[in-house]
Amino acid sequence: MADILLRSLAFNLAFTLAVEEAAGFVMGVRAWRDALLVALVNVITNPPLGLLLDWLTLRCGLRPGPLFWVIFLVCEAAVAAAEGLLYRRRLACGADPWKFSAVLNAASCLGGILYALI
Repeated sequence: MADILLRSLAFNLAFTLAVEEAAGFVMGVRAWRDALLVALVNVITNPPLGLLLDWLTLRCGLRPGPLFWVIFLVCEAAVAAAEGLLYRRRLACGADPWKFSAVLNAASCLGGILYALI
């Protein structure tokens, strides 16, 4: 079970990093410091979110349905808010940190949902 959880967390982080770095580039991230900031912010926020969602599905038996989606959206909103706070302090590309965080999180959420449907 632990190896499944670790693989899931690693894949989720790698997928999120790829999608959010690409979305960041589209939003104007060109400096290596901003790209590094996107990576570090996701290294901080993605594993706890992934761990919580994996725990809810693997240990608590929560399946996709209304309750799952409410929990998922609340957690994603909390992560986007936390990331907005982190971007507010250090983002140098000139993008609004709240919009930047919302767009990057929306891109990775949509990417993850599309990936799950394939």
